[in-house]
Amino acid sequence: MSDQGYFCPACDHRLTDERVRHVRMKGVLSGEHFSVTVPFELPAKLGEYGGECKYPGLVLAPGARVDFRCPACDHSFTLPEKHNLSALKWIDAEGNERQVVFNRVLGRRMTAVVCLEQGRVLEVLGDEEEELTASLPELLGRMTWRV
Repeated sequence: MSDQGYFCPACDHRLTDERVRHVRMKGVLSGEHFSVTVPFELPAKLGEYGGECKYPGLVLAPGARVDFRCPACDHSFTLPEKHNLSALKWIDAEGNERQVVFNRVLGRRMTAVVCLEQGRVLEVLGDEEEELTASLPELLGRMTWRV
């Protein structure tokens, strides 16, 4: 099995299949009078969007905010500093550890690859690059991965 893929930043649980095509996690959807936890799959390829809720009959509209969580330890991937962003640990094809930051609001296409060791953003992808690029420098100094 390859070390490449996505992992929970809290417990290192592997979130991708061996072929690194899908990121599998739990999604918590909640409102004032309800909360439901459902399985989600997101594309593992950077810059691809369009996740799939694996719950029959549940249809989500753009703008729905999903609290993505680890299926093993229930750690929330939401960044406390920026409530619309989530982050995962990512090991790239060369074995480098990175963090992938993405917007957790359905329909928002924003992804960044971050190297915390170097304290810099390596790549920004998506339709709303300017918004994400503007918020990341402030965020880099405060990002933590072990809770």
